Amino acid sequence: MRPLLLPIVTLLAGAALLSACARMTEAGARQQLDRLIGVPRSLLIAHVGAPLREGRGGDGSRYAIFDASWVERGGGYFRSEPHSETVTGTIYDGRRAKDYVETRTVTVDRWVPPYAERRPCLVTFLFDAADRISSYAFRGNGCVAEELD
Repeated sequence: MRPLLLPIVTLLAGAALLSACARMTEAGARQQLDRLIGVPRSLLIAHVGAPLREGRGGDGSRYAIFDASWVERGGGYFRSEPHSETVTGTIYDGRRAKDYVETRTVTVDRWVPPYAERRPCLVTFLFDAADRISSYAFRGNGCVAEELD
């Protein structure tokens, strides 16, 4: 998942599958997007697809906005959890009664309901006079990626 120009959704999202084994953070998104500085606009669009919107800023610089939103899915399984309980009782050994207190730990299977939560992320790239990525900005809680070493 680390080549330079994967689709932004894959670059920034992929978290649903990787979050268990990788640390997905906003800092990771910055690290991954920093790698795109200097890439030609045409190459970005060829690999990622058409942006949501393109235009020119007040200073005449060109920008393109991409939707990198994704859906986090999980649940739909049972999770075993330990549960401790204290039991009191009386034991009869034939001649006399003996009271006891015992703590038991049992495993209880709990259902984790399935869920799907949208993680929005909009990424704006600014282009220099040579039509190469000069900077970027992003917005949304879905703008995360695996941190680089």
